[in-house]
Amino acid sequence: MMTIPDIAGTGATVQIVLPNPARWVQFALTGSGTARIGGSCAANGSTTGFPSAATSTQGVPVVAGNNAGFMAPFMGQFSFYQATEFSAYIPSGATLSVAAKE
Repeated sequence: MMTIPDIAGTGATVQIVLPNPARWVQFALTGSGTARIGGSCAANGSTTGFPSAATSTQGVPVVAGNNAGFMAPFMGQFSFYQATEFSAYIPSGATLSVAAKE
């Protein structure tokens, strides 16, 4: 399994960058508020022109709590999520943890 450093929320959308492509990706939140997981952002992190990127009102919601979170479905034996396929909106007061399997 691979992980990346936890991401402290600042009320902004950030690009999630995995070390390698992954068969599955899991997102968990601690703290307060609702994070959102979406598609890729621009290389500079801007959501402009990237309609699938997460925002405060768009994307799969992720809340803190036991057995809460979001797990992107298993892709299959020969299919992978790309290393830069995800973005996340993380509110202030929340921290997002990401784990994935190569």
